[in-house]
Amino acid sequence: MSMRSLVFSAIGAISCCSATVGQEQESAADRAKRREANRLRSRSTRRIPLEELADIRTFRDRPSDRFLVDLSVVRGGRPYLGKSAQRPHTGCHLYFQPPNERAQPSDPTSYPPIYAVADGFVSRIDEHFRLRPIVTGGRRASNVRYGVTLAIARDKGRQVDFHYSIEPMIDPQDKNFYLPFIRVKIGQQVKRGDVIAYMYLPRTRENRDSHIHFNLMRSGQFQAPAIFANDLVKEFHSRWGERGGKDGGQLIPPCIGYRLTPPENPFGDGAKTTL
Repeated sequence: MSMRSLVFSAIGAISCCSATVGQEQESAADRAKRREANRLRSRSTRRIPLEELADIRTFRDRPSDRFLVDLSVVRGGRPYLGKSAQRPHTGCHLYFQPPNERAQPSDPTSYPPIYAVADGFVSRIDEHFRLRPIVTGGRRASNVRYGVTLAIARDKGRQVDFHYSIEPMIDPQDKNFYLPFIRVKIGQQVKRGDVIAYMYLPRTRENRDSHIHFNLMRSGQFQAPAIFANDLVKEFHSRWGERGGKDGGQLIPPCIGYRLTPPENPFGDGAKTTL
C-alpha cells in the first residue's frame, strides 16, 4: 500500500467514541463491504502544489483567527487527547446547538456553515461514509458521515491536512443526501473563511451527539489541530461543558491538544502537556 493510501485509510478510520458510545462488533465480510462502499464515495487528489502552502510552523507564530464554525453554535466540545492522556482520542470534537426552526434539508444554507480554517486546497471529499455501527444509550445506531479534508500546510516536503469528519450521527438512507451540504470540489483552492460545507443537524434525539471531529494529518500521523489564536481556544474551552472538561479526574485547561507525544505535536518541538 502506498503512503498516500495509508494516509487516507487512516482518515477513513476516524470514528466517534465516548463514555456512552461504543462500537458494535462487525464481521470481516461486513467490514470489507462497508469499506468498499466508502471507497467508491470518497475522492482524493495528489495534485496539491506544496510550494503554495505555508510551512506548518507559520501557525505557531501567526495562528488562524478563523475557527471551523461560528462558536455561537457550539454547545460542547473536547480537545485532541494525545497518547499520554488517560483516554486518548485522535481528534477534537465540537457539538452543536439544536437546529433553528427554519432549518430544512432542502436548503443546506439554513444550517450552520463550516469554514476553511486557513488558505489551502481541497485534498479529499467524503460524500457518504459509513462508520461502524455504535451502541449509544443502550441501543444500536448507524453513523453515516460526510467530510472535507484541506491541505493547509507543508512540513519538510510533506503535506499537512486539516480533516473535518462531519458526523450528524444518523443514517440518511440516501447516498446522495449530503451532497448539497458539501460546497467545494476536489482540488479547489480555498481561502481562510470560505464556506466549505454546511452542518446537517437532525431533529431527533441524535442531535445531542451531532458533531465534527477534526484533526491534522501528516503522512498517516494524527496530530493535534493546534493552529488557532488563543482567544478562539479560550472561547472554545468555555463551551466544552461536561463532555470535554476532564481527562479521567483531571481538569483540562484551555488547549487544542492535551498530553501529546512528540509525533502528535505538529510543530516538532517535542511532547506537550497542552498545546
